[in-house]
This record gives sequence, structure tokens and C-alpha cells, in this order.
Amino acid sequence: MSQHGTILRAARRRAVVELKLQLRSRRERAGHAFVPAMMAVVLVLLGQDVIPGTNSRYAELLLAGGLALSVVTTSLLGLMQWLATDREEGALLRLRGVPGGVQSYLLGKLAVLGVLTLGYVVALLAIGVVVSGTGLPPGLPGWVNLTWVLLLGVLAMSGLGAIGGALAPNPRLVAVLGLFLMGLIPLSGIFFPADSLPGPLRIVGEVFPLSWLAEGIRIAFTPGPAPARLLAVGLVLGAWTVLGAVCAPPLLRRMTRLQSGSALAKARAQAPSCQ
Repeated sequence: MSQHGTILRAARRRAVVELKLQLRSRRERAGHAFVPAMMAVVLVLLGQDVIPGTNSRYAELLLAGGLALSVVTTSLLGLMQWLATDREEGALLRLRGVPGGVQSYLLGKLAVLGVLTLGYVVALLAIGVVVSGTGLPPGLPGWVNLTWVLLLGVLAMSGLGAIGGALAPNPRLVAVLGLFLMGLIPLSGIFFPADSLPGPLRIVGEVFPLSWLAEGIRIAFTPGPAPARLLAVGLVLGAWTVLGAVCAPPLLRRMTRLQSGSALAKARAQAPSCQ
């Protein structure tokens, strides 16, 4: 069997094991239920309000924002935390002796993130329809647009998550970085019209992919073509995806090369005790 086939088989096994652990862990199930539960509450409280100056309800804006947020929490923050935790626990150290270990690890994680994102999408769409009466994407073009925007969003956010996880020395710093990234959510305008933000803040939000991901999702739910904006969404998310694909693998390989038994023991000794 070729090396590529071996890597794909290892990635599939890793993904299956990881998904089973996610489903069996009460803590993980509770964590995954947080975003859908939060969105259900927000849609009940605010979904029927009308956005000032428009005929649209906040429900459509909030649902698109919830879908974008689910990608961020899984593909970016989740992957960062996984990488930092696996490094501290020694899982990444074992990849050094496995041919194609880093590639199979990343592919397996991407498969898990794809399945989790699909679960979020189904849950949030169902909540939107039942709780606030939001519509589904209009026809086949809407579903096609939603699919490629979400797929490109997962790839872009995963690349950033892999870079952040490779650079963060421990899971505690990942939590700090997560707070910073969550602070970008208000600047991205995913839960309210971006036009309400001051110009400089709006520019800061548009530098990062989150605002473009949310806009692409909103376009997918809007009847009628919007080729210019969809092209912009694709270019920005594609650029972030390429950045992650170029930068993440060498950073991860460097991270595994720097891992050693003594470094791992030192990191564990410096980690705060839970007792």
C-alpha cells in the first residue's frame, strides 16, 4: 500500500476513535450542546424583533451568526485546545516515530471537525425553523452556497487553529488566546449589522475571516444572486485557507521535533496541580 493510502487509513481510524470519545464524554456532549442551546434562547428572546431600517428580523442575522460561531468554536478554538492538550499529554511526541504521523493527525482532526460542524448546522437549522420560523436556504443554489461557504470556513478556521495550537506552549495560554479571539466576535458584526460599528472597528473585523464567513452564510439564505459579494467571501476565506495550509504543517512538524521526554516531563512539572 502507498504512503498516501496508509496516511488516509490512519487518519480515518484516528477520526473514528476521536468521534467515539466525543460522544461518550458527558463533558464533551455538554460543551457541544452549549452553542445550540444559547442560540435557542437568543432566538426566543430577540428573533422576532425587526432590524431597524429594514424589513428583516433579527432571527435571520442571529442564525447566520450562530452557524459562523459554531465553526469558530470547533475548528479554531477546539483545534487549538486539542493540539495544546495532546502536546502536553505526550500524544504528539509519539508522532515523531510514525511515518506521515503529522499528516494523518491533521486529516483525522479535520474529519472530526467536519462531522461536528455538520451536527451543529443540522441542529441550528432545526432550531431556527422550530423556534423562530426562519427559512432554509432558497433552493439548490442556496444550499450549494451554504455548503461551500461552510466548508471553506472550516478549512480557514482549522488552519488558524493549527497555527495557534502549534505556537501556544500550553493549554492555559490557549484559553487566553481564546478569550482574545472571542473578543473579535463583536467587531465581526455576526450578531448585529456591521454598519452600526465605527469605521475603524469595522475594518479591524473585516481583516479576520469570521465576518466574511458570516456574510457568506447570510448570502446563502438570501434569495437572488450576489456574485460580487460571494466572490469576495470566497477570496478572503480562500486566502486564509492557503495561509493555514502553508504555515500550519511546518509549524506542527517543528513542534513535534522540539518535543522530547525531558521537555514533556518539565512541562508537566510546571503545569498547575488540580489538587
